Amino acid sequence: MNILVLGASQGLGLALAEQLSQDHEICGVARSKSEASFFNHELIFDFTKAKVSELLEQIQDFKPDIIVYSAGGGPYGRYSDKEFKDHLWAYKLNFLFPAELIHSLGVQKYQGSIYCVGSQIAEDFDPLGPSYSASKAALKKLVYNLNDDIFWKQKLFMYSPGYMNTDLLPKNSQVRIDPKVSIACPVDVAKDFKQWVLSSDTQKPYFRNYPS
Repeated sequence: MNILVLGASQGLGLALAEQLSQDHEICGVARSKSEASFFNHELIFDFTKAKVSELLEQIQDFKPDIIVYSAGGGPYGRYSDKEFKDHLWAYKLNFLFPAELIHSLGVQKYQGSIYCVGSQIAEDFDPLGPSYSASKAALKKLVYNLNDDIFWKQKLFMYSPGYMNTDLLPKNSQVRIDPKVSIACPVDVAKDFKQWVLSSDTQKPYFRNYPS
């Protein structure tokens, strides 16, 4: 099976690609080169600057059975302390690009499955990451609505982990020192994601949280 992982250079995206590569052909796509040796194919691509059509053109020979969009990020801190271009970057990365990708694949009548990675915390409440939170919440709502659209034929899923020990969680974040907060290892999350994605259950839910 061919699996395309977008946002595969670090963090959860890299962990997902590594887990999935144990049994399948992987194409990793990210805006910077990874040091990973397990990619069968690797593509450098900036989701906030390049066009979806350019990506689809570059991966057409790979013919993915599964597409995973794990790219994400955004400014951390008070909303007005950041320049709006920083928030716009987050909106493009977390919502606008995957939304257009899903639309384009729908137009092309893509027959595979599409998995988006969200954020269990940010989809609900994240006052110090408002643009990240807003864009992840929008992506989740899009997936919800498309799964209720009787005319939509693509298999579309969303996986939302909680706090993870990655660079996306700032080192000065309060949750890192809060003993009541559980921070997951990206490898454990990736193993859970892999089991869910490769499940043979045809009735599996379109949404999954980690921890569930």
